[in-house]
Amino acid sequence: MLVPLVGGAVLGNLPRVGLPAVNTYVELWYLRAYLAFALIVYFRWALLVINSICAYLGINCLTITDKAAPNQTRHTAVDDKLDVNGHAAEKRASNGAISHKRE
Repeated sequence: MLVPLVGGAVLGNLPRVGLPAVNTYVELWYLRAYLAFALIVYFRWALLVINSICAYLGINCLTITDKAAPNQTRHTAVDDKLDVNGHAAEKRASNGAISHKRE
């Protein structure tokens, strides 16, 4: 990434060493090429980082899968009545006693 930056510094300082300066048209295209190069390198790096994190976690980036994670059971409202803390809901018997659903 630093090679084009050094090249731009050399092009900008040519008059200081006694060589003719490059015209503005060449300088503009050099800066545009450097921007394109920097964008390509940055996005390649970003994709490598995102893919390595997703591979380590075993997930897909920006997608939601329908399967449960390993070593987890899926609970649905029909299967199990859970309270807001994830605990089994209490059941009241006809005599007023509270029982908890155990698995």
